[in-house]
This record gives sequence, C-alpha cells and structure tokens, in this order.
Amino acid sequence: MIIKKFREYSRLEESAESYSGLQDKLVERLLSISGSDVKLGRDTESEIKRMLDGKEFKNKVVYLEGEPNRCHANVAKRAKGTKGFNIASGYALSDDGVWYSHSWGFNSHKKCVFETTKNKYSKYYGYELNKAETIDFCSEN
Repeated sequence: MIIKKFREYSRLEESAESYSGLQDKLVERLLSISGSDVKLGRDTESEIKRMLDGKEFKNKVVYLEGEPNRCHANVAKRAKGTKGFNIASGYALSDDGVWYSHSWGFNSHKKCVFETTKNKYSKYYGYELNKAETIDFCSEN
C-alpha cells in the first residue's frame, strides 16, 4: 500500500513539474515576442501545449462592442451568431507591457482580429479553436 501511494505521489509530482515546465516555456515564448511580464491564466496543460504550437496574430484589429473584461463571454456570444467569426485563445500584450490571458475573434478571409473588449492590445498570440473546441467554448461561456 505504501509503495502504491508513493508511485501515485511520484506521478503527481512529475505532472506538476511537467506543467510548470510548460508554463515556463510559454512565458519564454511570449517574452521573446515582446513585453516585460506575463500574468498566467488558468490554462490547462493541453491548452498550454496548443499555445506553444500557436502563432502571433498580426492582422489588423477591428473593435467590436462587448462587455469590459469579459472577453471569453463576448467572443462566445459573437461566434454563436456571426458567420465567419472564429475564436482564438491565448495571450494579448497590453500597453503596460504585460501579457494577459485573452480570447478574441478572427476572420482569416478578411485578415482581421476582432477585439471585443475596450482594452487596446498591441499583440496577440495563441491558437485557433477547432469546431469541437468552439462548441465547448461557447457552451462554457
């Protein structure tokens, strides 16, 4: 019994180290683009892995009406009712030099990012949600 518990604890410890290592890589990636700090969100291990395979969205930014500080709910609402509105999730660089957890809309045909909060971000880095992820995201937000 003691050996079994030790193995479980070891696996949890390895998982925590792996998660921490992924967070470190994400912070390093974001700061290599720009900025002075990263305020990590509550990202899951799989979300961080997706972000590490993500990209910088360098498209023009179009500002849309939305509730302040409710980016996830705002883009979920837009995605439900707007054709060609896709969701991306990751981090956005604020004027204060800090990367914040963020979600935004985009349209690859029109080559634009849709910002649904009043915040002015200078850079966006993350990944595009696929159809299944979009359905889950919209139902959770």
